[in-house]
Amino acid sequence: MALILAAVAAAGSAWAGASTEAKKEKRTWTAAPAKANGSGIAVSYSVEPHPVTGRSTRIMLRFVEVGPAGGSVRVVAEPGLSLLTVPAQRALPSGESMWAVDVQPLADGLAYIDVFTTQGNATSAVSIPVQTGTGAQKLPVSPHLKTGPQGETLLIKPVP
Repeated sequence: MALILAAVAAAGSAWAGASTEAKKEKRTWTAAPAKANGSGIAVSYSVEPHPVTGRSTRIMLRFVEVGPAGGSVRVVAEPGLSLLTVPAQRALPSGESMWAVDVQPLADGLAYIDVFTTQGNATSAVSIPVQTGTGAQKLPVSPHLKTGPQGETLLIKPVP
């Protein structure tokens, strides 16, 4: 089974403290694209500025529009990033919540952290870019790139 991930063109953590941390820092937030038939959970994110190879980088995730039954989120680091946040899956409470996720870039270049949100029987996926240094993105040897209905670039990937 394959999921279509919309490539975002713009460009031990706990629930407790994540909201306070976000208020202390001036962060730039990016709203992730959403598909009409997805989980219905709106995701926005903020990547710590100027990630450095070999050092922890914090990514703040914000989830809104979570229904009364709640939902779940799972994060997966693609090649080039090491996920430092354990466990990599959490339950989402109803309403709005935040999660601070720490990754470590392994080399200069563009890498992604994939965020999967589930609510009811629907799952959505978002790929968040983490640019370290000035290196270019390393695409798979045989990428399966397609163009979506609004002109967005889509990469078809297997679900891990």
